[in-house]
Amino acid sequence: MILHLTHQYDGSAMTEADYALTVQPTWTTDTVDTDQTNVAFDGSAVSKPIAFPAGWGAFGASIADAYIADVTSRAPTSSMNGYDEGADGSVDSFYERFVLGNPNDPLDVPLSELMLADVRLAATHTPSGICAFGGVGCAPISVAGAYAGQDFHFVPAVEIDTFINTDPINPESISARHQTASTLNYSTACRGTLSGCPGNIEMTTGVTSPFELVYDQANDGADCNDFTLFNLPFAGPSIQLVPVFEDAGGGLCKEEGPGAGDDAFVYSTVEYNNGGTIKYFSNKLPRKEGTLVVNPVAEISGNVYSTGVTNPQTGQEVRSLGDVSTNILRNTIAQNIEKIVAGIDFIGGSASITGWNDATGFLVTGPVEKLILDIGSVPKVYYFNDDVTISNDLSWKGERTIIVEGGDLYIDGNIYNAPVPLMNPKLGIIVMKDLSSGIGGDVYIDPNVFNIQANIYSDGAVFSYDGNHANINGVGEPIWTDEATRFNALKNQLYIEGSVASLNTIGGAVKTPNPILGDGTPTNPAEGSYGAAPTGRSQARLYDLNFLRYYGLVFARHTAGPCIGDAIDQQWPNECPGDANYTLEATSYALNPGSGDLVPITGGTAASGLTADQQSAVYIDFDPPTATLPGFGVTSGVDIRIRP
Repeated sequence: MILHLTHQYDGSAMTEADYALTVQPTWTTDTVDTDQTNVAFDGSAVSKPIAFPAGWGAFGASIADAYIADVTSRAPTSSMNGYDEGADGSVDSFYERFVLGNPNDPLDVPLSELMLADVRLAATHTPSGICAFGGVGCAPISVAGAYAGQDFHFVPAVEIDTFINTDPINPESISARHQTASTLNYSTACRGTLSGCPGNIEMTTGVTSPFELVYDQANDGADCNDFTLFNLPFAGPSIQLVPVFEDAGGGLCKEEGPGAGDDAFVYSTVEYNNGGTIKYFSNKLPRKEGTLVVNPVAEISGNVYSTGVTNPQTGQEVRSLGDVSTNILRNTIAQNIEKIVAGIDFIGGSASITGWNDATGFLVTGPVEKLILDIGSVPKVYYFNDDVTISNDLSWKGERTIIVEGGDLYIDGNIYNAPVPLMNPKLGIIVMKDLSSGIGGDVYIDPNVFNIQANIYSDGAVFSYDGNHANINGVGEPIWTDEATRFNALKNQLYIEGSVASLNTIGGAVKTPNPILGDGTPTNPAEGSYGAAPTGRSQARLYDLNFLRYYGLVFARHTAGPCIGDAIDQQWPNECPGDANYTLEATSYALNPGSGDLVPITGGTAASGLTADQQSAVYIDFDPPTATLPGFGVTSGVDIRIRP
């Protein structure tokens, strides 16, 4: 605060020696709290002049014709430590809804602010005792003018200066995709009278149960033993936050639970000592934004034969497929096929199944052997010795089996029959490797396939791929550029009605300490990468049925206006949190306003045949093959048709 003394008649400077001054600044608001992380007022962090001469320097010490009084604060004000929406350098939200411990339980932190109410002044000419300025009896009168009500703004002495989410999938919010790390770049700043940036910057993270958003502090692969509350390395420049299952105690992680969690969050607090403990939330952090935890578990009911299982569910029986060269199930299938195709020469050459004709059966281009005619002279078995593509959406009648030996099957169209009374068409899919050459045996599903009604046996694995047959590496694994590309391609829901027997895992990608591949081989616990030679959890994710798709339901969020970033109440889309009608029904599923709040992830489409509350990314419902479906009958060995 600067007080100039001038002559009224010509504006020339007055000397302080001739006058006795009374200066009375008053403050309408002083809520600059020493601890700004709770709703209680723990004491003012501000030092300010109350009345002259206390707190005022000598006349002319800093400015030749003025007195100077410093107004200092050991903590920031909300006007300089709020939320910078859009990172444009301006504070957009002074009254922050900070998330403490749970994104659904925000704490409204009171404003920390300092506001001038008035400045009153009186001056007495000391040689004469005459009142040179003042009211009746030379009482101090207001000189604040337009400065009454002036805010005083204090920047944080220590802060996270920038905080940028580099996630290419959803840079506007914190990613909460299970076991997929988000890199958050940041820089820190220290200013004011503090030196060496003392104290701690503490990060707190979270996401709705049964997940945790952790910092992999030991850099050994994120797991449930890592931290949701941790000290941030002050030097930066980045950290990785990874959603994992919660700690279940005894060194174990929870590996089952509901299919979704929302509102991943991260915020930081700064704490240091400067004439007392000072604590506040650091600015520029996305404090209440996140995405749905997508595809944490595939919903599986009934039998699935698979290599590794880490998170079985109630009503789910998963049996190990094991070594394909000796496994009893494979031997059963192989014996069945041998009886069907015995004596057929190698027919070679790739083929496509393009449709169905009631009179002739599946429409096929390329080499095929059609076997076992039914009473209408329509083949029941279609036998191939090379790669086969189901290139269009298929419907059919009766019981049919597609056998691929020494090739792979590409499912590029839906395999789906709408329910018809008294009609129960069945499709068997058997894809076997040529054991002498090691060629074939895998099934690849296009991203735009939503529904598959089939009993599937694969010597290899069932994969999601990008739809380009060329993007398969030498060992049969799909090639993806990165997790962002894979995530964006696989947003449609997938519903398999039938059965699956393959070299896949269920939860293998999130297994600790080491994820496993389709044959049970452990791999590196780090995130790894995709590409032609995938590694780590990325490679394990290719084989995990939980990660065949990334479909999910999310909260649509306001992109502008007073509640930017908050979830939209679809029934009251103009309401903000705290408004009379604002409610969020996180368990309801809505495509249209007025019937709920969750909507499909951008670009995602639901599968046919599921109910509105079936919101997981992948469903496999056991519908056993009939005893008469070619290739799946049992004379010895394992009966795939048995329900658990």
